[in-house]
Parts: sequence; structure tokens; C-alpha cells
Amino acid sequence: MTITLTLQIASTFFGLCSAALWGYSGYSALSYDQFKRREERRAKRENRQPNLGAAVYQGKVLGSGRSEFLNAIGALFAALAVLSGAALAWTQPACPCPAEQSSSATG
Repeated sequence: MTITLTLQIASTFFGLCSAALWGYSGYSALSYDQFKRREERRAKRENRQPNLGAAVYQGKVLGSGRSEFLNAIGALFAALAVLSGAALAWTQPACPCPAEQSSSATG
């Protein structure tokens, strides 16, 4: 396996991981917002203050508080994808210009 193929695989893998993490991060943030609105409506109906902290502590919210962490990990994977793509471009041999080839061939 050549270094070029390894860098192509790494760049693709890191890019897909960052997209997946950012997608899940958005999903978990949306589910938290939905839960928050539901808890606020329930608290208003029961004439009490919403208790969002206890609900998060008890694990009732899918992905609560993790969206920032997942965004950071997604950004790390995106940076790795960019760096591996840059390394891939650096390892590629320079393409010879057709004008230079024709002038040297006719000599």
C-alpha cells in the first residue's frame, strides 16, 4: 500500500467521521431543545418552575450537554482530513507541462 493510497483513505475516513459527528451533534442538540420546551410546558401546566438540571442529571435527555464536545471532536476530524489532504497533494509528483515536453523533445 503506497503512501498516496494511505493518505487518500485517511482523508476520506476523517472527512466522513467529521460529517457524522457534526450530524449527530445537531441531532442531540435538537432533542435537548425539544425536551426543554416540553418540560417548560409541563411546568407551566403544573404551576411550577422547570427542573431541567435534574432531568439532565437523571439521563432523561438524549445527548444533552454533549453537542459542544461532539462539535469539538468533529472539528478535530475535519482538521485531520484537511491535513491529510494537504499531505496527499504534497506527495503527488508535479505534472509536467505539455509545452515543456514538446520543446525539449524537438530540442
